[in-house]
Amino acid sequence: MSHPELRRLHEREIRREVGSAKALLEDQLQVQVRSLAYPGGRYDARSVKMVCEMFDFARTDELGLIEAGADRYRLPRVESGYSRRWPTRGLLGGPAMHAYVCARRWWCRR
Repeated sequence: MSHPELRRLHEREIRREVGSAKALLEDQLQVQVRSLAYPGGRYDARSVKMVCEMFDFARTDELGLIEAGADRYRLPRVESGYSRRWPTRGLLGGPAMHAYVCARRWWCRR
């Protein structure tokens, strides 16, 4: 698995790269791999189309919370590194999580 940015590949290469990585993981783990994190968080319409054929959902590098009606193949994420530190650890699943994500979005765009 080389984790190339899928937007830079031809459709055949996307299918081969993603399909072979999925098969390798399934063989090694002996479980069905149902999700994908886009390499580098980057994707385009072609890569989403290929991923839809092989997975149940996929994650991007866009900061946010998953809300009702979210596109299963363009799911946002929360930075897990920050959630391991004491000030933010208690936010996970709590009412302040939305405020935390909004603040991180603002900080990252500065």
